[in-house]
This record gives sequence, structure tokens and C-alpha cells, in this order.
Amino acid sequence: GTSSNGRIMFGDSGDNDIGYIEYDHSANQLALGTNAASGLKIDSIGAVTEPLQPCFFGTTSTIANCTGDGTELTCTPVEVIDRNADFSGTDFTAPVTGLYMINFNCFLGGLTSGMTAGRAYIDTSNRGYYNNVDWGAVASGGTSYGNCQTVIADLDASDVVRFKVYADNGSKVADFEDVSTFGIWLLG
Repeated sequence: GTSSNGRIMFGDSGDNDIGYIEYDHSANQLALGTNAASGLKIDSIGAVTEPLQPCFFGTTSTIANCTGDGTELTCTPVEVIDRNADFSGTDFTAPVTGLYMINFNCFLGGLTSGMTAGRAYIDTSNRGYYNNVDWGAVASGGTSYGNCQTVIADLDASDVVRFKVYADNGSKVADFEDVSTFGIWLLG
């Protein structure tokens, strides 16, 4: 009927709909399911959504005096979106092997001309993605710096991603600003 669902179920002894193909006539939508949950939907206009696709987005609070004397700050994002519950504390743990897009928008304030080297970077189990900067030169024209970095990383299941900031020399005065953001999503 026009308001019914048509289904092909792939059941086993523990669950009748552990896998399925379902067409919802009332919404004109097709769904593919695994482990009794819809993992892919095609709606009436042909838009494809993946409601269970791993995705994380975070912001941060201002962290005063976070670096400057050669110490390294491992950022602690404040979770805004964590679709698959893959983020905890400072770590995003890849749930499956695949290609992940990772974005780190780092904003620092309070830089001093005494700082000679610095970097904001994405650190994964396989490699680090660095953006090195002469923060002393940056500080000669002002005291703040924004770094936007996006990479596509090949991660294996259980690989970890962390966001880090490092500065050397000068006094410990750089501030990690609350406009910094973090994002990770599985591309495929």
C-alpha cells in the first residue's frame, strides 16, 4: 500500500531483522540496514544519508598560558557532535579502517617575539601532520595567530587522533583561544 513498508529481511537465530532492505512508501525512502539499524538511506529526492557514519566536531575553552617554554599541549576538545561515540578526553579512536578527513582550526593569542619555533599539528597513530611556524616573526606583527589545517588520513581501526600545539623559547604566555575547532569524519 501507499503507506506501507516493503522489506527483505536477513535474519538469524538471534534477530529477525539483523540485516534488511526496506522501502517506506509513505516517505518514498529506501533504507539499508545492518545490525538491526539503518546505515544508509536514499530519500524521495535521491539524497543519500548515512545516519551512523562516524563524525566528530569539537570546540574548546580558552586555555591561558598553554605553551611557550618547550612544552607541548595536547588539546582537550569540548564535544559538540560525536555521532558514533568515538571521542573521549583528548582522543578520537577510529572505529573502522578507512580514509578520514581531519580538520584543526587552531587560534593562539599572547605570542611573544622570544618564541622561535612553533607548530599546531594533527597527531595520528601512523604519522604527524605538521604546520611549523616562526611564532616570533608572527608576534612582531601582532600577538595572535590562526592556523587552519585539513588532511585526509589513512587510519586503521583503533588508530588514535590527537590535536597538539607546541612553542619553544620565550615565556610561557601563549593562549589557546576558544574559537579553535576540531573535526573528524569518515570518508570511506
